[in-house]
Amino acid sequence: MMSSWGGADGIKSRTMEVFDSFGIADEVSKLWAPINSWAVWSEDDQGNISRQFRTTNSPPVRTKWGDGALQQGVIEKIIKHYLASQSSVSIQHETIPTSLTVEHTVTSHPDIYPCVVTLKRHQEENVSAEETIRAKYVIGADGAGSWTRKQLHLTTDTTRTNALWGVVDTRVTSDFPDLASSTTVYNHHAGGMFFVRRERDLTRFYIQLTTDEDDSLDRDSVTLDFIIDRIRRRLSPYTLSINYCECSMSKHERVFLTGDAVHTHSPLAGLGMNISIQDSYNLGWKLAGVIKQELQPSVLDTYELERRPIAHELLDVDRILFQFFHPGQFPNQDRSEDGARVVRFLSGLQIQYTPSILTLQQQDTNSLDQLTAGMRIPDVEIWTVSTPLAASANTSLLTILRSDGSFHVVVFVEHVDLFAPFEVALRRLLPPSSRNWNVIPICMRAPDRIDLESRMPLYCLAEAEDSHALALKPSTVAVVRPDQYVGWCSGVDDTKGLETYLRGIFI
Repeated sequence: MMSSWGGADGIKSRTMEVFDSFGIADEVSKLWAPINSWAVWSEDDQGNISRQFRTTNSPPVRTKWGDGALQQGVIEKIIKHYLASQSSVSIQHETIPTSLTVEHTVTSHPDIYPCVVTLKRHQEENVSAEETIRAKYVIGADGAGSWTRKQLHLTTDTTRTNALWGVVDTRVTSDFPDLASSTTVYNHHAGGMFFVRRERDLTRFYIQLTTDEDDSLDRDSVTLDFIIDRIRRRLSPYTLSINYCECSMSKHERVFLTGDAVHTHSPLAGLGMNISIQDSYNLGWKLAGVIKQELQPSVLDTYELERRPIAHELLDVDRILFQFFHPGQFPNQDRSEDGARVVRFLSGLQIQYTPSILTLQQQDTNSLDQLTAGMRIPDVEIWTVSTPLAASANTSLLTILRSDGSFHVVVFVEHVDLFAPFEVALRRLLPPSSRNWNVIPICMRAPDRIDLESRMPLYCLAEAEDSHALALKPSTVAVVRPDQYVGWCSGVDDTKGLETYLRGIFI
């Protein structure tokens, strides 16, 4: 049996953290297939394949989420259901743009609507209506063949190769020992193949059909049966039977591109959907803050500043993966540095944004155990303290940093008494336009008493964190952006530094 489904399916740790901040991660994790282990096989000189090693795929340090797989359509359905529950959001379907112009001579004024878009809306059978609207901003999230990008004559970052790959989702029966794991199979002559377990007992196969040097195969001649035959050959002498199959940046700071509309790459790393979500996650809160006249319009300049280097790194990782699967390129010690680079990038947890008005860097480090401006704040286990000497429930820091457009001030103190003077100073420093703030005091050890006039929630580090202590100076404060990245950090007595940061981004 065969049906049309396909689409992206890999979900990385950082993407799950983003989902968690919107309260939809649990719904995703109930449906996905977690990637708990990975095996690597390779052929020997006689052409027989054997397992080289097998490893457990544990969640990275400082996050509770590992990797998993769930079909893109299911994820989109979950996101649409969430959006439908938001009274301020409306989605219009069966609507396409037919023209886009930007009056670039007036784009510097924040109250002008310089983007002119003509839309065609389907109303009834064979009937459509056109409407022209003016907008302050336009976002093009319309994929690799981006219509928006073409209208603006923008170029795209991309990787190109002559190698031909086949991708197919199947429900299979096989005597291959590692079918339950995600597995890579290297063939020194024909190239690589790997597969990942998916939801609904599906397995997605990626198989290299030709190399860069081999152009003998016409892509139009590739059929589903051809791909399946190649998969069976690559797994030989093990057998495989198929039970079911499914086939598969900015202009004038007014129009923004996200995802595949601005960077096109292969599906090898399973990053297309993840990077697209994180592009949008980076842009969304900035755009909302500017439109609400809370943030300086110059904040929008940081979208390309922060995300373009990620697009370049994505393409570099894509090229490395192609080299790994090139015939005769079985990973060895000489490629271990490239392999480590790929692993670091795939999780999305060690991205560090370029210094800017949103990211005032205090130190240069890539440690997951330190608070570093430009990096995601490390996730730690914390307890909510409800009454003196009583901890009501354990949670994690990132779980309470919800995605509602708010900035967060996270204050780590040895004793709760040390927080009160900072709270008074903070109230004086917050700009009038900064309407959404969460102040989160975290004691490094459980307090003996609670005596906060503000009666805000108080947290303390869980005992389990003692053996994985954050590399913190005493009385450290961090301003965490709405996307969970540290914008600024210093000591609680550095009120001048905090004031400088806030004045630079808020109106």
